[in-house]
Amino acid sequence: MNWVKGIALALFLFIGMIVTMVTVSLNHDVNLVEKDYYKQELAYQKQIDRIENAKRSDSKLNLNLNTKQRTLDLAFSNKHVKEGVSGNLTFFRSDNPKLDKKFDLAPQNGSQSIPLANLKPGLWTVKVFWKSAEKEYYVEKIITV
Repeated sequence: MNWVKGIALALFLFIGMIVTMVTVSLNHDVNLVEKDYYKQELAYQKQIDRIENAKRSDSKLNLNLNTKQRTLDLAFSNKHVKEGVSGNLTFFRSDNPKLDKKFDLAPQNGSQSIPLANLKPGLWTVKVFWKSAEKEYYVEKIITV
């Protein structure tokens, strides 16, 4: 009769462990990178084209982290300065989407400084999308603030 109690106890503990794991996993908050990821995935070829456009030597964007002034400095190529630049910059925080910040690009003489004072310290992904002469560009860079 002892082995019957042992099997029953093992089965009871196993079922309790499974129920606990299911409960914990259902209560765990899952943050997706983007809310409309499926729609973005279907149009990803456009994103690949933007990245390739930004890699060309005449379309380079320089991103420099200025730790003394706590700014991120952007410098557009002369080609973009002549043609005009519009777009946005996003500070993306993968561990907490509530911390994400978005800025419009408004470069003066081809450069712009974005203040970092309101960003929490940690790892950030800087996503820059811009348009110049009806052509779109995209650059990502990981920084630590």
